[in-house]
Amino acid sequence: MNYFEVIGCIFGLLGALLLALNNRYSGFGFYAFLVSNLAWIGYAIVQSVGGLTIQHIGFSITSLVGIYRWRAGKASTQYLDEPQSRDR
Repeated sequence: MNYFEVIGCIFGLLGALLLALNNRYSGFGFYAFLVSNLAWIGYAIVQSVGGLTIQHIGFSITSLVGIYRWRAGKASTQYLDEPQSRDR
């Protein structure tokens, strides 16, 4: 195992845990996923695995979108607190 692989695994699991907790700290899971994705990109480049590189570039983009939405307050967890009307 190299450092990229270890960091990618640890931060990937941390990101999944944070999002699964679904609490006020869950948005930090996107940051953990971003660190994981960057580590896996580093691993894929060192190991010359093009598909993994492309996949984690895509995952990094989705992590950035998640960070943006969480920081901007646009990600809503309202559906957990109260039922939403379909008329909205």
